[in-house]
Amino acid sequence: MAAELDDSATVVILLPDSGRSYLSKYHNDDWLRRFGYLDDDGDDLVAGALAARRHGRTEAGSPTVIPASATVAQAARLVGTTESRIGPIPIVLPRPPGPLSTAISEVLGTITADELYVAASTDSAGRPVLDLASGFQFVGTGEPRTAALARLDEWGGDGLLVVRDGRLAGAVRRCDLLVRSAAETAVHRTIVGAAPG
Repeated sequence: MAAELDDSATVVILLPDSGRSYLSKYHNDDWLRRFGYLDDDGDDLVAGALAARRHGRTEAGSPTVIPASATVAQAARLVGTTESRIGPIPIVLPRPPGPLSTAISEVLGTITADELYVAASTDSAGRPVLDLASGFQFVGTGEPRTAALARLDEWGGDGLLVVRDGRLAGAVRRCDLLVRSAAETAVHRTIVGAAPG
């Protein structure tokens, strides 16, 4: 670029960061909750619905993601049979594995396991999985379930990606948000019962 500019030109380079150092000063609370940096007051949060979904499963670490470079057949093999009916599965920018889960900014679209299995059994199996991607919405772990349900109603979908600290934490479906598990209810009763007054 320097070869194309004369001496009077000024070049400005912006190197944005996540804003983590400015959380208490510059970001608004709604934005912080939406991206999973701040938990709302209350006990009926999306985090509880996500934890209830995982109860009894051996899901470890980051949620399953599909690299955008995969074909439909490759994506179906990657997802396997354990992800059936879990809601949206993120299709993401390809990157080498690392210690951090996928950032929400790396998600290009989603597909459900059912859509993936149907496409894998047709002549679409060799197509890029990104060709079949749908749009997506997400919710922060610290948002109330009612906010997540309202987002689903606005959007018209059945599932949301869940974000914690700006990174994927999982996915929830409408039914996960509507049903409060027995374990969650017991924890709530313990906390409320232990509260002074």
